[in-house]
Amino acid sequence: MSGTSIPDSTVAEALKTMQQAITEMSQKFSDVEKAVDTLKTTQVSLGQNINAVQSRVRSLGAGSTVGVRRSMFSTPNSRVRSETNEQTTSNPTIQPDVEEETQLGDEDHLLDQYDQESFDQLETMRKVSQELKEMKSKFHQATSSEPDINRVIEEARRTPFIPRIANLRIKDSRKLKLDPYSGLEDPKSYLAAFLIAAGRVELDEADEDAGYCKLFSENLCGQALMWFTQLEPGSINNFDELSAVFLKQYSILMDKSVSDADLWNLTQGPNESLRTFITKFKGVLSKLPRISQQSALSALRKGLWHDSRFKEDLILHKPDTIQDALFRANNWMEVEDEKESFAKRNKQAKPAVTFPTKKFEPRENQGPKKFGSQPLNNTVGRQFQGKGRSNTWVRDESLYCDIHKVTGHLTKDCSVLKKHLAELWASGDLSKFKIEDFVKEYHEAKDTPKDQNLKRPRQSNEEEPRSSKGKINVIIGGSKLCRDTINAIKKHRRNVLFKANLGEEMDFQGTSISFDEEETCHLERPHDDALVITLDVANFEVSRILIDTGSSVDLIFLGTLERMGISRADIVGPPSPLVAFTSESAMSLGTIKLPVLAKNVSKIVDFVVFDKPAAYNIILGTPWIYQMKAVPSTYHQCIKFPTPSGVGTIRGSQEASRTGQKEDDVVIEVVLEEDKPDRKVRIGVTLTGEIKEALIELLRKNKTSFAWSAADMPGIDPSIICHKLNVDPSFKPVKQKRRKLGVERAKAVNDEVDKLLKIGSIREVQYPEWVANTVVVKKKNGKDRVCIDFTDLNKACPKDSFPLPHIDRLVESTAGNELLTFMDAFSGYNQIMMDPEDQEKTSFITDRGTYCYKVMPFGLKNAGATYQRLVNKMFHEHLGKTMEVYIDDMLVKSLKKEDHIKHLEECFEILNRYQMKLNPAKCTFGVPSGEFLGYIVTKRGIEANPNQINAFLNMPSPKNFKEVHRLTGRIAALNRFISRSTDKSLPFYQILKGNKEFLWDEKCEEAFGQLKAYLTTPPVLSKPEVDEKLYLYVSLSKHAVSGVLVREDRGEQKPIYYISKSMTDPETRYTMMEKLALAVVTSARKLRPYFQSHPIEVLTNQPLRTILHSPNQSGRLAKWAVELSEYDIEYKSRVSMKAQVLADFLTELPVLGIPEQPENQTWKLYVDGSSSKQGSGVGIKLESPTSEILEQSFRLLFNASNNEAEYEALIAGLRLAQGVGAEEVVAYCDSQLVVNQFNGDYEAKDLRMEAYLEVVKGLSKDFKKFELIRIPRGENTTADALAALASTSDPELKRIIPVECIAERSIKTDKEALVVTRSRAAARERGEPEVELPPVKRRKSKKYNKEPDVLPETVTDSEPIGGLIGGSQ
Repeated sequence: MSGTSIPDSTVAEALKTMQQAITEMSQKFSDVEKAVDTLKTTQVSLGQNINAVQSRVRSLGAGSTVGVRRSMFSTPNSRVRSETNEQTTSNPTIQPDVEEETQLGDEDHLLDQYDQESFDQLETMRKVSQELKEMKSKFHQATSSEPDINRVIEEARRTPFIPRIANLRIKDSRKLKLDPYSGLEDPKSYLAAFLIAAGRVELDEADEDAGYCKLFSENLCGQALMWFTQLEPGSINNFDELSAVFLKQYSILMDKSVSDADLWNLTQGPNESLRTFITKFKGVLSKLPRISQQSALSALRKGLWHDSRFKEDLILHKPDTIQDALFRANNWMEVEDEKESFAKRNKQAKPAVTFPTKKFEPRENQGPKKFGSQPLNNTVGRQFQGKGRSNTWVRDESLYCDIHKVTGHLTKDCSVLKKHLAELWASGDLSKFKIEDFVKEYHEAKDTPKDQNLKRPRQSNEEEPRSSKGKINVIIGGSKLCRDTINAIKKHRRNVLFKANLGEEMDFQGTSISFDEEETCHLERPHDDALVITLDVANFEVSRILIDTGSSVDLIFLGTLERMGISRADIVGPPSPLVAFTSESAMSLGTIKLPVLAKNVSKIVDFVVFDKPAAYNIILGTPWIYQMKAVPSTYHQCIKFPTPSGVGTIRGSQEASRTGQKEDDVVIEVVLEEDKPDRKVRIGVTLTGEIKEALIELLRKNKTSFAWSAADMPGIDPSIICHKLNVDPSFKPVKQKRRKLGVERAKAVNDEVDKLLKIGSIREVQYPEWVANTVVVKKKNGKDRVCIDFTDLNKACPKDSFPLPHIDRLVESTAGNELLTFMDAFSGYNQIMMDPEDQEKTSFITDRGTYCYKVMPFGLKNAGATYQRLVNKMFHEHLGKTMEVYIDDMLVKSLKKEDHIKHLEECFEILNRYQMKLNPAKCTFGVPSGEFLGYIVTKRGIEANPNQINAFLNMPSPKNFKEVHRLTGRIAALNRFISRSTDKSLPFYQILKGNKEFLWDEKCEEAFGQLKAYLTTPPVLSKPEVDEKLYLYVSLSKHAVSGVLVREDRGEQKPIYYISKSMTDPETRYTMMEKLALAVVTSARKLRPYFQSHPIEVLTNQPLRTILHSPNQSGRLAKWAVELSEYDIEYKSRVSMKAQVLADFLTELPVLGIPEQPENQTWKLYVDGSSSKQGSGVGIKLESPTSEILEQSFRLLFNASNNEAEYEALIAGLRLAQGVGAEEVVAYCDSQLVVNQFNGDYEAKDLRMEAYLEVVKGLSKDFKKFELIRIPRGENTTADALAALASTSDPELKRIIPVECIAERSIKTDKEALVVTRSRAAARERGEPEVELPPVKRRKSKKYNKEPDVLPETVTDSEPIGGLIGGSQ
């Protein structure tokens, strides 16, 4: 057949092609063999020529023969050296013949030529042999499936190591106790196991890296070994490169890192045993070493099945640790196993139940019922009293129903008949009942649908029912109709079915609700906007109401109630938890009933009150939607519901759903002049009653205080203030070259000049010395703003040192007030006149001419300081009390809203006196909150500006350095609200560090996402009260120190200010105590006003106070101690956090209270006591495992002997070690009596010595390990000096003794001799230079082998080292 002929021809052609290729390769192989034979022949001929030359050379003389033979078998350089030697050693009287020399030179030339040709031939033969081997290998692969042995051997010998590694021989012949890696396991764990195992092998320090490479290659097998042999030769230089290549090759086999989310996602199935679930939970928990106890316990409770008795036990008896909970789980697992085992042993077979011959059709197969289901009180049938099966129902064949035509129950007990009779009785038609007609109708209704379903064919457009893989139920919870428990839901379902069975009539209206595609014509599409509407709530028009079909409650926020003037006292009911979709719960304040009017349909809504900042005023959920019988559609952006007059429709606002809360939601406009309705100002919408009326009357009374145009500004009297430039005379005037502007920008400049000329703010000038250009920039609203480039003039003016207010202090003093008024001056700078002598210096050039300012323009260097000087002078009596002013931003505040009108009257009186005018478009009167200097100030505290947060949240990932700079700038604006901002922003700053290419990696993206998630719910910062005690928490990381200042408000800790600072490279090498002190000092510097005005408690678990006040600490610690001494600071142990925002601050990175434990846990304690006529004292030196030293001096205010002082020193030292948390202590003392009595070598006969000994033994038992060692007095000098210092000091005087360094001698000894001899004196008289004497060697001290070294920093820096003397501090 043709189908088989085509493949045969194809195979034949392929075979023919292969034969041709083999023939060609054989021909080439023959050619190569011929070439090799030719080369061999050539080599033989060359050898013969060489032999001929050699025989000819032998005929020469003895000396010449030696020279020729040497030249044949040596290098050209050696021949030159030998010729030179022969010339120098030969007899000068014997001269060779000229002819003989010529002949010898020709022979040397021939030998060199033959050597070169021989070398070239050998090199050619080597290359040809290599090519021959390669061709043989290819030929072998093409003609045979057998492996090429030579190639296999060559590949097996190949190594990627450089010769230094490949030639290493390891002396230690022991094998690693490690299974070889085959390329199928996790490479990361294998590499860690290899490094641990390889640490046992004895290797020289120089050969350690190469040895690791050799050992690693020896422990590869299978695919991994094949991969290793295929690496490029000489590509591995060290073990790091080998590790990197290895991890890169097998990175796909690395196990996925486990996170806290994996633990939270574990859930116990309904049929899953507790043992199985706990095993999975332990497996995930073991991979999370840093998870907190609380998080692990919460994850365990969340994952357990809701009916688990173990879960109930965890709730009733809360465990302290996750280990306690897991051990407790073992008991419940044993109980569960015993129950299962007992059930299997006692399992019995089900008794067989026999049914009558006549079968009864199941109820679900009888088709739909017309009259509903049976009533709940059906008692038809009897119970089968069998053993163990008391609930089994058996049909009674003696009973018969005329309606169903079956046995099992009587007609009088038929549930269908009872239901029908009840319906007739309810409708009053019971007298019309006839049982024959009822039976007939019942069977017709039962049989008709069944027959129709059997006979009705499937329509062509009908789809067959699809089989599903499974069923996923909806999320339940939060309903007002029933609680969240399973029993409550089942009870609610039974009540609904019961009402349905009783035939409860529903109030259905005949109106149908539908949506049309034409209703989306006016919408911005495509969109994914939420449905946000405006409704009338309690006679208030409330905007930004979210329609949420996923909310099971109707929610109103406390801020909305406050703006409506509704008091907290109107909130009733106990607080209840609200659960979000993330299973996070929060407590509500209670409930409140308010009327909601929608299109003339009013409903009383039971709102749940919630006190959290939100983007909406109200959230209407399913209760209101069901009550209104409404149908919402986010696609059509409307909600429809039936009304008495038809279907009512309320449309949503797309703009409101996309933006945050607008100012229009909290203010209303008030007309000041009835004949001029466009002249309006804004007041707070929450104002009611007398305050609102009084405010409107006050504003209308002071309507002249507002400027509606520039012509309404008379300006500030120059006698009060005017702006002077104070130009430095050393600067030469600069006339900027005129810049060309476009048509549109030139028109904007000319319009601005016309306006300023009209109101008299500028004048034309001739021959000015200073000339500047105009600059046109775009405003946010798209309009043009004309500015003047005063760059050169500002350089010539020195900066005005008048201080501007601190923004943080102004914002903080504004928070916590009930009513606020925000005011802004109308072109505030232009209301101040320029000094006449300096007017022409503000000249600027335009197309029409040159002009100068008569008023203070924007853009001058010291304009802000001049304006601040004016407002400080105007409002000096009210600043900090009822007003805050920052340049042209003014704010009137009132702690009580009843006083606000009075405060505004005082402000308007001052404004009118100085003729300063306000801008009505930028003023807001009588509002509870608002934006001031970039922050949102409210009665609750200080909040981040939503515009700044939205700008950050909507920012895409940066793609260049400029965008990273923009990102860090936005973070800096929110630093006060960001916990540990430096740690969160570290990846961004590392991109900008150094001169390197832009790289935005996964680490940066992850940090970017975490910052966005954090700023979605920024904290609200609190305002401290006067003289209130504040608390400082500090935290450390590898690269930054951070702090948070908090206050306590009714038992809850609220943050005031977050600070963070990146550490410099030297600071990263500080000890942990020094870093901790650096965090406190940094907080004190950045929060200096708080530290000066309030007592501060530093909460830490470290002995920071002891470190800072030790008398012999490093210079920086002593300097910091002096710096912090001006503040009222206490150091206390940290307690549990009382706010989640603060707990996050301490748990995001390892907490200082739980430092990494060093391997050596032993503390060294040096003690000594001193007793003299002046008094007694003790000295203590305590050295930590990390070489940090604590030194203390104590004066004994009682008479003590030397031995008693020694015991007191030891007791005080042990108590100090207990205070710092030491567990293992080795004490060193130079008292032979104390040491031997403690060790039992001496007997304590004196009663005091016995008492002291008992105290010491009691304290020593508190340590895991304690040892007392006697040392010579010479090795205990520090403690001895501290004891002597304490014993001789004034006990009532506490002082810090600074220890400084003197770098040089106070006398000059250079070139000066103590003894002047006569010869030296005579030499001086003759003016001869003196002979310098050799330096005198200083004798070494017998006690020390060498002089102590002086560190460079102790020579250059004079840093005080202080400690408190004379008391236990």
